[in-house]
Amino acid sequence: MAPPYTLLIAPVVLAVLSLPLIFRWVPPNPFYGFRTRRTLADRNLWYRVNFFCGYAVLAASALSVILLLVLPPSPYAVLAFALPLLAALVASSVYLRRAA
Repeated sequence: MAPPYTLLIAPVVLAVLSLPLIFRWVPPNPFYGFRTRRTLADRNLWYRVNFFCGYAVLAASALSVILLLVLPPSPYAVLAFALPLLAALVASSVYLRRAA
């Protein structure tokens, strides 16, 4: 059975979407980025947390692609995408709590 290449689309899209956050091109807004009351209220905090989150999502996406290519195909392959992304979001939340 071939690797589930269609599952590679999601981490690649997330990696591309993380780049504007890393380059600090996204101002505070209610639609895109790591949005909380604290980040939306403080422009400096917004850019710091979204920079971190962008790198975390980029790393999670890279890990997901590697796992999807290396692990044997299974019905649980979606976890190779979901778990690194969840870890990136948890890490970003922890970073936000410690940032202020």
